[in-house]
Amino acid sequence: MGNEIREAYEARQYQGASPAVARHIFWGTDANFDSELSGENRKLVLEYLRDGPAFWRQHKGQKHHPFVVDGYKFQKGRRYHVMFQKLGFYAADAEDVCFADLCGYSEDAKFDPSRRVPLDHLVNLARQCFTGGKMNFMPISVLRGFMQRLPHVQPLLALSASDTEGVLALTNYKLKNPQEIPVYLGKDYAVVRHYHFSCSNFSCANALKLRSVSRKILSRDMGESVREGVLRVF
Repeated sequence: MGNEIREAYEARQYQGASPAVARHIFWGTDANFDSELSGENRKLVLEYLRDGPAFWRQHKGQKHHPFVVDGYKFQKGRRYHVMFQKLGFYAADAEDVCFADLCGYSEDAKFDPSRRVPLDHLVNLARQCFTGGKMNFMPISVLRGFMQRLPHVQPLLALSASDTEGVLALTNYKLKNPQEIPVYLGKDYAVVRHYHFSCSNFSCANALKLRSVSRKILSRDMGESVREGVLRVF
């Protein structure tokens, strides 16, 4: 793959809406696109990376990402975005949904998060996402990767000691059944732990419950009505 797609991603360092404005942040491990992208498929990806919300509105309905547009040829990452569709976001939500990547861009779609995480990238994301009434949706693999890097970036973040302890408790929580959704509620943001959308354990039922939980939390405004430092299980 040429550098054009990588450059388009790194100009923003996120997918979809900006984490500065979006309230729903969906964290993944890395951004990767098939090495054989060409023609119309390549054009779709570049269009998306340059303006994710405009792409979503242009393609209407739930076509939020190139991977789910009719005729897109390659399969890598497709299940993730097909299952994301089950949450029921639409084009009207385009400015409210961001896809954040713990490790940034992956050249070969085989990024090993244990090798390297760009810490400046991680600090920039965390500063924008762990504040301002935002919902951070993080699979356990992302949570573990984030916590592994936290000692290196803690001095640069605004996370309090109670926040750090709370996110660690969320990471270490043992599910009592597969339907549980544990959530750490900070003062004005939330971290929601869930199955990775590409995981075989993530189902339509999981998607419906995840969306329901996010609405419940947002209805409390994640502000004064929510006590800081609470780990809740839905």
